Amino acid sequence: MHKFRKIVDIAGRLFLVIIFLGYYVGSTDFMHTHELDGQIIVHSHFYFPGANGQPAHSHSAAAFNTIAQLNLITGVAAHYMAPAMLLTLLAVFFFEGFSKIVRQSSSTLHLRAPPVA
Repeated sequence: MHKFRKIVDIAGRLFLVIIFLGYYVGSTDFMHTHELDGQIIVHSHFYFPGANGQPAHSHSAAAFNTIAQLNLITGVAAHYMAPAMLLTLLAVFFFEGFSKIVRQSSSTLHLRAPPVA
C-alpha cells in the first residue's frame, strides 16, 4: 500500500507540473492575430495552425470579449502570484516533507459542533 501511495504522490506532482507548463506554453507560444471590423486583435491560446501558419479558426465578438477578460484576469493574477505559485510548486515537487505537512494538516482537521447539554 505504501508503494502505491508513493506512485500516486509522484504522479500528482508530475500532473501539476504538466498543467503549469501547458498553460504557460499555451499563453506564450500561441500568440496570434485576428481582424474584426477593421481592428486587429492579438491574443493567445492553443490552436492548430493552418497551411499558412496562421490560425485556421475565428471567434465571435462575444468570444473575443471573453478571451480578453480571461487574459486580463490571468495576466494580473500571474503577475502578482507567480513567485508564490512557483515556490509552492517547487516545494511540493522537490520536498517530500512539505507535501506531508499539507496532507497531514488537511487530514487531521476535524471540526464539530460543541455538545448540547
